[in-house]
Amino acid sequence: IDPVACEQRRIFAAYQESRMIGFISYTRSYGRFAGWMHDLSRRERVVPPGVMELVNSVAIERFRSEGIAWLNFGFTPFCGIDDEHDRAVTRSRPLSWLLRALERHGQRLYPALDQVAYKRKWQPMVETPEYVAFHGGFRWAHLLGILQITRSVRGRRR
Repeated sequence: IDPVACEQRRIFAAYQESRMIGFISYTRSYGRFAGWMHDLSRRERVVPPGVMELVNSVAIERFRSEGIAWLNFGFTPFCGIDDEHDRAVTRSRPLSWLLRALERHGQRLYPALDQVAYKRKWQPMVETPEYVAFHGGFRWAHLLGILQITRSVRGRRR
């Protein structure tokens, strides 16, 4: 085990009858809200209700015992596009429209609203808007890249 990697990532898992049924990995977060970030979670298709919440709760208690001040939940793509913050003159109106449509109707592509509900279940103290910017302006190929990164669509195999 690489000790440097252990300083940057921690994994908490749930087991049922000695078989892992879910896990959450946490990565270091820095800056104003330094602590750990709830990064990636995966679970078996069918798990008892509350398993992932239990994993997160155990992690939170461990972090608290270690004096960690913040647990961050990170960016959720395809949701929360807010008129108040979507005012840049250089914004792509078609992309803004498409992202709002994905939020309302794209749950089959990416479960953003489910993720937001899960995050809000923990009663966050701070919610900050985050947006995507593209050097040189938006191109539709960028959207395909975002969809591939979020595993909403599959990319070409290399």
